[in-house]
Amino acid sequence: MKSKIIALLVAALVIVAYLTNPDKRSFLKYFAEEQIERADEILGKRFIAELKKWSNQAAEEIADSDLDFVRVKDYYLFSVYTFEIPIVGKEYRYLGIFNHFIPLSSQ
Repeated sequence: MKSKIIALLVAALVIVAYLTNPDKRSFLKYFAEEQIERADEILGKRFIAELKKWSNQAAEEIADSDLDFVRVKDYYLFSVYTFEIPIVGKEYRYLGIFNHFIPLSSQ
C-alpha cells in the first residue's frame, strides 16, 4: 500500500512537471525583466522608475520575437535555456521547471 502511494505521488509530480515546463516565450520575457531589475542595482531608483514604465511592453515584444541566439533543450519535464550575446561573448544558462527559471551559470 505504501509503495502504491509513493508511486502515485511520483506520477503526479512527473505530470505536474510536464504540464508546467515553460516555453521559450516565457523564458525571453523572464530574461528581459531580470536584466531590467539588474539595472536597478547599477543605475539607481530614478532611472529604473522611468524604465519600468515601458519595461512590460518591451519584455512582451522581446518574448514575441524569434531570437536565434536563444537555444532551448526541451527534456519534456524541464528545459535548459542558453542565451548568448555574441558581441561580448557572454552566455547565460537557465533551468526552466514548474513555470520558474533557475540560473545555472553565466560565462
